[in-house]
Amino acid sequence: MKVSVFTVCMPEYGLAETTTLVAKAGYDGVEWRVQRLDPALASEPPSYWRHNKSTINLDTVVEQAPAVRELACSAGLEMPSLASYVPLGDYDSAGQLMRAARVRGVAIAKTRP
Repeated sequence: MKVSVFTVCMPEYGLAETTTLVAKAGYDGVEWRVQRLDPALASEPPSYWRHNKSTINLDTVVEQAPAVRELACSAGLEMPSLASYVPLGDYDSAGQLMRAARVRGVAIAKTRP
């Protein structure tokens, strides 16, 4: 069995530091929190749901994908999922997540016909 960490639990760490800490703790993978980030919250102390530094911005998730993949790979971590809060019907955002997942090497489940 493999065990991974959902980055919502590490709000005070940036992406690079998160990968280092997760790998050092002996986990097999990292499940990135993906959410639209509000720049106005950057002055707040880190918190789980508002100002979480261990979150990938949904608006730039595709552009960030190669760098985030390199962070995880260099730490020896798999990426079993991207954990987002995209609502049903937001097809553009869902498409962005799928493109980012493909770049990152996240497995995309296929449905049967």
